Amino acid sequence: MEKDDIWGNINPIDEGGENSRYPVRPESIDTDNGLCSTFGKSEVEQAAGIVVRYCQKRDGWYSFTLLELIEFCKETGFDPNMILYGLAGVWQDDSFMGGIREAHPSLVLWNNGRYCVTEEFILRCAKRLR
Repeated sequence: MEKDDIWGNINPIDEGGENSRYPVRPESIDTDNGLCSTFGKSEVEQAAGIVVRYCQKRDGWYSFTLLELIEFCKETGFDPNMILYGLAGVWQDDSFMGGIREAHPSLVLWNNGRYCVTEEFILRCAKRLR
């Protein structure tokens, strides 16, 4: 897929509006066994798992602030330093290929300071349904 194809079709999901309910539910995604092979790097998959767990706690794909996500990490014992690693922009890949990699279009930051997940994020995570 070409770069423009990926970034041109971003579909942000925020269930905050009336009657908006995405068919794949956060609780149907298996975070107990990790999101192995869904994003191509374990640190990115760990960050994605934290976001999914947060959405599971909230029972939906609702938008959130970074501070809300950090507070969730503190409550649950996750390290908040890497919570958006590989999900929100380019990131350093220290694997054998090295270099800087583009993130999959996983999060959108709205102008009100709230993040929401994208449909691509949900579909990647849905590879690990319960």
